[in-house]
Amino acid sequence: MLIDGFTLIAQLVNFLVLIWLLKRFLYKPILNAIAEREQYIAMQIHQADAKKADADKELETAKRMNDEFEQQRQTMLNKAMNDVDTERLRLMDDMHNEMKALQAAYEETLQTEQQSLSSEIVQRTQTGVFDIARKTLSDLASVNLEMQM
Repeated sequence: MLIDGFTLIAQLVNFLVLIWLLKRFLYKPILNAIAEREQYIAMQIHQADAKKADADKELETAKRMNDEFEQQRQTMLNKAMNDVDTERLRLMDDMHNEMKALQAAYEETLQTEQQSLSSEIVQRTQTGVFDIARKTLSDLASVNLEMQM
């Protein structure tokens, strides 16, 4: 096989033109598309990182608010329990004082009733004694006694 110089140079020029055409119309657009794709992916990663950072901040804020709410709830619960205990003690003192007042009123009523019954017994006893004395005197002061006198 014989190598022809013209054909060799024509093929070499043809090959160089082909490489230049591929580089200009195929390789550069592909590299540009790859670069754009890498930039797009990098931008999405950056946005995702920013969103993750925002989400972490939101989570931290929510945790802090939850802790504050829990502290407020506990404080309010403790205050309510203290108020309930104070009110219970106040009501028990009121009830104790009312019970003492009722007991004193009961004892006074009982004493008054006892005095009333005592005076009634004395009155009945006096009436009974006077009735017996009257009857005795009446029996003794019959007509015979008056005649004998």
